Amino acid sequence: MVVLLVEILPVEAENLWQRAVVNYSRQLYRSGNQNWQVSQSRQGWMYFANNKGLLDNYRIKVNRKLKAGQQAELYQMTKSEQLKEDELKELFANFDTVFLRLFPTFIEDFNALLKPGEEILPAEKDSLNTDLRIFALIRLGIEESSKIAEFLHYSPNSIYAYRARIKNKAAGDREEFETQVKEIGIKG
Repeated sequence: MVVLLVEILPVEAENLWQRAVVNYSRQLYRSGNQNWQVSQSRQGWMYFANNKGLLDNYRIKVNRKLKAGQQAELYQMTKSEQLKEDELKELFANFDTVFLRLFPTFIEDFNALLKPGEEILPAEKDSLNTDLRIFALIRLGIEESSKIAEFLHYSPNSIYAYRARIKNKAAGDREEFETQVKEIGIKG
């Protein structure tokens, strides 16, 4: 599954019916053009999911192996967890890229909500780690630990523990922390 995020920005009152739309090329999010689900958050964000991506890449690899008569390699490929891990890595990289284009100051703004010395920094530039990715999903309106866990391939209990550990690092009221995260990027 590949998810495309599109930002619909508020505009001036005189252009009330016009919305600025940020378009991302298929090459950027490595997906197709046939959408099977569209959703809109309470904040006005549009989400598009479509049928090309993880499964299509897998199908292409299987076809190539079959055409080349490489049944043993195909068996090893399907038996291994490596393909799944590679696809998840690609999914998370695509998610991080699009999310950080929509919220370029997310990491800085998120860390401003934490106590000094408790900042969370990703290992690589233009990427998120698990801690940041959980709160990126919360910023997008996905709040249920079970849904976050499903997307990130963790158990709901692990997600709950991550959330609790990070909320304990909050500079302000830990009960307001997630509300503050949901407001990141909203111009006030």
